[in-house]
Amino acid sequence: MNSRKISAIACLAGFILLLAGLAWAVPGAVTFQGKLADADGVAVGDGTYTMHFAIYSAAAGGTALWEETQEVPVTGGVYNVKLPADPDGNPLPASLLDNAALYLGIQVGADSEMVPRQEITAIFYALKAGDAETLNGMAAADFAAAHHGHAAEDITSGTLDEARIPAVIARDAEITWSNLAGIPADIADGDDVGLTTETDPTVPASLKDGVSWNEISGIPPDIADGDDVGGLTAETDPTVPASLKDGVSWSELADIPAGFADGKDDDSGGTITGVIAGSGLAGGGTTGEVTLQVATPLNLDGAAADGVLQVANNGTGAVATFSHAGSGPLLEGFGGDGGGEEFRFENDGTLKIYNAAGTAAVEVDGRENDGGAVVVRNGDGDRTVAIYANYAGSGNGRVVTQELEITGGSDLSEQFDVAALHRDPRPGMLVSIDPRRPGKLMVSREAYDKKVAGIISGAGGIRTGLTMGQRGSEADGGRPVALTGRVYCLASTANGAIEPGDLLTTSDIPGHAMKVTDRARAGGAIIGKAMTPLDDGEGLVLVLVTLQ
Repeated sequence: MNSRKISAIACLAGFILLLAGLAWAVPGAVTFQGKLADADGVAVGDGTYTMHFAIYSAAAGGTALWEETQEVPVTGGVYNVKLPADPDGNPLPASLLDNAALYLGIQVGADSEMVPRQEITAIFYALKAGDAETLNGMAAADFAAAHHGHAAEDITSGTLDEARIPAVIARDAEITWSNLAGIPADIADGDDVGLTTETDPTVPASLKDGVSWNEISGIPPDIADGDDVGGLTAETDPTVPASLKDGVSWSELADIPAGFADGKDDDSGGTITGVIAGSGLAGGGTTGEVTLQVATPLNLDGAAADGVLQVANNGTGAVATFSHAGSGPLLEGFGGDGGGEEFRFENDGTLKIYNAAGTAAVEVDGRENDGGAVVVRNGDGDRTVAIYANYAGSGNGRVVTQELEITGGSDLSEQFDVAALHRDPRPGMLVSIDPRRPGKLMVSREAYDKKVAGIISGAGGIRTGLTMGQRGSEADGGRPVALTGRVYCLASTANGAIEPGDLLTTSDIPGHAMKVTDRARAGGAIIGKAMTPLDDGEGLVLVLVTLQ
């Protein structure tokens, strides 16, 4: 359907109010109802349609100020949506209020955007906007001015700017030592050493304000000069230079190796171009094996063109490169001969694996809509398989592909709660709708039961191929019930031996099938066709499930 039109049923009033922090509790979203019809005004068919909503500041043209896409159920042409669908994840920006007028554009599927756009107006909450000129109903005159005076006695706490302190009050350097009161006696002389309060007449006056170096007796001769460098101040040999009597300085050493002349123990004579195996590290070769031991963590720093660390294959080219850049590749792996990329870790955490043609065949993204995503491409670079943990921000996982092959089972089942009768439900049993429990089943117990629903999957070693259900709803349960496909079923020869091709229905034996012999009673009670025989008694029969 290439041409559609829309008729507004519930208008867009109230959008602007979602952005304003008013005293009233304004909702975080607004509902919008419309009707989809074709060019002749006929309502579109029931179903779910992909619809794109966008807000503009112009009735036509321009750039969208906000937009989102939703999967919208449509019944009788009428649909209802909430905009935005996720007010926290995709809120309406407050900047929308900067526009004098706003318009809503709507697009269905691959169709062009509908015209004209819907103008957005304000409704009931807008009445509260009149309070914006007051604070909770109080006028500006009810509050004190930002700058006003106070008497000094009214200021009991806080910090005043020095420039506002009257000149009569001393400030900074104007407060001298002599202006201070209550100084402890031990520091009344202006320092924090000495015994100025000592009254013992036997203590010399020189000790009452600290002890000086020359007042100490019995100093070891090696430190009599006032340092602890272990000099030879007591040396009396006249052949020892005076400069050595108080230690030896670096400048007094002769014949210092060139590599240590700068006072460091590193090699400042250039880079090592090659090493060979042997006793020690002898430079000059490029073959052999060398074991390099480094402390961890290993910190590498540099500005190589392709990264701070490259691993090469015998000089044929880089086979792995670590990058120090803040964006782009973090780790790249190349072919063994230095060929094209085989894999790449981006700085944002994305992993890409390339095929021989250089196409990113597999992409793993851990931040797709705040979830994980895996994308697989064919040789032409077209996406063929995609797995999303949070599809389109919906919180739901989704697998998208053209074909789906299931090799672990052969039936399509839904999860149901099954009530027990004389025996517990088990794989292979026929089950019927339980009239006393909506949405639930029970083990069948009567012949030609028109309420028959399916077969509990898993008997005879054939597992369920695809299981459907919705957790936490009535479409949930504890047992997979096959609704179509091939599945083994408990059967009885109460109506005679069963041959392949016989129609099967319920029997009086709980959970067992039997072949149909009374066509008049079988309408609506057939579970499917037998694919294997049962000559006598009870046993398992492979059934092609075709409810009819």
